[in-house]
This record gives sequence, structure tokens and C-alpha cells, in this order.
Amino acid sequence: MVDNKNFPPTGPLAAHPAGAENAVLLKGVLIYGEGEPQDVLLSDGVIAKIGADLSDEAPAEAEVLDLAGQVLLPGLVDMHVHLREPGREDTETIASGSAAAAKGGFTAVFTMANTSPVMDDPAIAESVWYKGQNTNLCDVHPVGSI
Repeated sequence: MVDNKNFPPTGPLAAHPAGAENAVLLKGVLIYGEGEPQDVLLSDGVIAKIGADLSDEAPAEAEVLDLAGQVLLPGLVDMHVHLREPGREDTETIASGSAAAAKGGFTAVFTMANTSPVMDDPAIAESVWYKGQNTNLCDVHPVGSI
């Protein structure tokens, strides 16, 4: 029996210690489609505020990153990846594929069912999902075979 109580996955930005107050101020970033550089204040991995200059609004302990000339985009989603686990870990693993995806700006991937054995059993899909959660680099969504 597959236990779905932990679905949907929460992803790396939502994963933080309970009660933690982690603030990050992104300075001078160009938000895709907005035209002028902005500051972005993150609180516990979530966008709290966007504005022209948020230096006075950020907590004193906030990490400040100067991102002048950088572009801020929403997380990308790759709907067709071949992580090859289980069965072909010699070519790609969930951990190595997730790391490559995250490095490229992808926050979610959908892994194809052509594994060995074929991902046609809920237990295999659940195993892939949990391994993806344990890497905590991007959301891994197993695509099962019918």
C-alpha cells in the first residue's frame, strides 16, 4: 500500500527548521519582466517583499547578496528527464540528476518510467519520490508507466 500523506513534495525553498527566521536580502536584481532592478526580501525562503530599496526593512541579521546585473526567474520545470534510477545508476542517479537540474535553475523534474525495472508499480514510484525528497535539491516527480 502506498502512503500518500506526504504528497505533494514541499521542495527546497520550503524546507527549513520549524520556527527559524532566516532573512536574505537580494539587492539590485532584475526581476524578469519588471524592467528596473529591485530588492527582494526573503524570509524563511519565501518572498516577503519586493521594492526599490529594502535595506531599512531587512532584519539586522539578514544575509545581503549584491545581485546587480543578475536576473531573478521563477523556478524552471523539466517535464522530461531520465534519472535512470532504479537499475541504471551507472549512467545517472536521482542525486546526480537533481544536482544538475538545480545547478541549471530547475526546481522540479519529472523523471520518466524507463528504468529497470520499469516504473509501473506504485512502490517503485514512491521509492523514487522519497529518494528525490532526501536529496532536497529539487522536487522529483516520478512518471509511472501504465
